[in-house]
Amino acid sequence: MIRNSPFVLLAVVMASVALATPAQTQKLVPLRIAVHTAVIGAADVIAIRQGFYKQEGLDVEWRRFALGKDGRDAMIAGALDVNATATTPFIVGLEKGVPYTAIAVNSLFCGTNHVVVLKASDINSIGQLKGKRVALPKGTVTEHVFLT
Repeated sequence: MIRNSPFVLLAVVMASVALATPAQTQKLVPLRIAVHTAVIGAADVIAIRQGFYKQEGLDVEWRRFALGKDGRDAMIAGALDVNATATTPFIVGLEKGVPYTAIAVNSLFCGTNHVVVLKASDINSIGQLKGKRVALPKGTVTEHVFLT
């Protein structure tokens, strides 16, 4: 038993050195994402700038979009892997036959969208917009709310 002790000790030391040696740097997995220009995209920007994606093994290439439908269209064109969008652009994409999958659905519409009129306007409620011309982005949840 005593004769084998140096070999056991050597094996333990070698195992310790091997475990203490940093692993080879893994190749980062490329990921192309859409980042919304509104406040909702802030978490993505922070994660990118702080290197959180890299820490998880991802090499993120990102593009900014003001509308979820623009990110959706870039995804359809094959320019993106991930897009954060509202439910309406997502559903419209499904309707168009886009073979993508929802990972999560989060709707912040009520807290982030507002109707703005001139201070001198006599419009004080949504109902007073009936019959008026309203400017809004097409193919978005905002359009859906106004049409339904």
